[in-house]
Amino acid sequence: MENKQLVCIDLGTSKLGISLSHIGEGGKIKVEHYVEYPSQGLVHAHLMSSDKLASALRYAISQFERAQGITVTNVVVSSQKYGVRLNEVEAEMEITSGKSISKEDIDNLADMAWSMASQHKEEGEDVITIVPQSYNTEDEWNVNPSDIVGMRGRKLTGLYKVFLANENIKNNMEDTLREAGFATPLIRFAPDAVGRSVLFPNEMAAGVALIDMGAGATSVSIYEGGVLRHYGAVPFGGNSITADIRNQCELNENIAENIKMGFGGCIPTRLGELGEKTLHIHGENSAESVVIPVKYLSEIITARVAEIVDAILYEIQTSGYANSLKSGIVLCGGCADMLNLKAFISERSGYTVRVAGPNRRYFDAGVEFFRPEAACSAGLIEDQVYNMQSSCVDEPDKEPNGTMTELFEAQNTDAEEKAPEKKGFSFGGLLFGSGGKKQKEDHHKEAEKTAGSAEARQAQPFQNKKKTVSKKNREDEYRSPSLFSTDDDTMGLNEV
Repeated sequence: MENKQLVCIDLGTSKLGISLSHIGEGGKIKVEHYVEYPSQGLVHAHLMSSDKLASALRYAISQFERAQGITVTNVVVSSQKYGVRLNEVEAEMEITSGKSISKEDIDNLADMAWSMASQHKEEGEDVITIVPQSYNTEDEWNVNPSDIVGMRGRKLTGLYKVFLANENIKNNMEDTLREAGFATPLIRFAPDAVGRSVLFPNEMAAGVALIDMGAGATSVSIYEGGVLRHYGAVPFGGNSITADIRNQCELNENIAENIKMGFGGCIPTRLGELGEKTLHIHGENSAESVVIPVKYLSEIITARVAEIVDAILYEIQTSGYANSLKSGIVLCGGCADMLNLKAFISERSGYTVRVAGPNRRYFDAGVEFFRPEAACSAGLIEDQVYNMQSSCVDEPDKEPNGTMTELFEAQNTDAEEKAPEKKGFSFGGLLFGSGGKKQKEDHHKEAEKTAGSAEARQAQPFQNKKKTVSKKNREDEYRSPSLFSTDDDTMGLNEV
């Protein structure tokens, strides 16, 4: 295989995960760089504003080009998670060569199945991918796709799972990517590749559900016998949790997001010492503060997580494979490492649960790539190892004055001004939020140690002394650095 450079973009509701990979001889993958930028224009994983998404893409790629000293000529991007419909199609062909079934025969049968699926789709739908489920010959039935090549038979029948979506979604996304400067972008719906880049082969063989909990949507991919058997998604994710915190506590979105990232967790009775803390949030011009017990914050989060998990468990139940998941559930995505989420899903579902990122056996990459939120990017890379036709970048030793950078500067976009800085909250010299995962993990470990102890003492009820705070002061509070006090039972937070 010719050495090629691959640029993939995970189009998320809250972030754009951009990766630069080197595909070497034999399909060897080296992820040279992975970085995330703020996303705009997507709601519940659906395109809502082409202008905002194109602006965010131009900004992100221009920064990526400068950092890497390359010119990005084309990209592979992820398609929507939610709004995908499943169907089945059966294709049949005669084997006339008189020899054993070959890879070419399997490819020809897949082409027939794709054509049949396209003919039987509903109006306004588009076939986005097909996945073989099993094969039959005149002598053998329900042959696993991994075993069919090399078998003998005069007639070959294949059963395929067909994935369909609204064709306008794909057309609108292609138009947006062209507006962002890419002439021939490749949009890939790759749940199977995501599963193969995160899961272990023995898990997929025994039966497992991969739950990808992102910001705008949560999806589940079910494997059994090493084959993707079912896929479903719900339009709720991490952003729904943030919205609940914002509405219940009357905070702005940035503060609500950072509080969730820094102090959020499921199961209020298992927060350990963290559950005894109280957050006091007020601005420079505010005489009163918003008081949020961490335990109350957990109650808000747990209520929404329960709704999301129940919807996914319903999807698993209706798939017909609920009793076939001997390897349980594997959790990935941006919300996967939330405190006590694994335990919550396990207790609610009865399955064993583990949290996973891209499999280290398949990728040569830095530590930042092996996080749960990079799973979709890993799947896009895996999908293109043997499918990519040409390199996505010019020679890496060229000056970083490529098309995206030029387009970004020519458009004079204000995306850079809109892009939020990495923010968090400090307590005792520790940073929480988008820049404070290390400290958050320390709290996770502390909470896990005390999870089996008696319940923490009851936190004070949620208080919001807002009657004496004017609307102007509240707006100033959200815009300006906050001033907080601390004592033994409260956490004073400084926005940084």
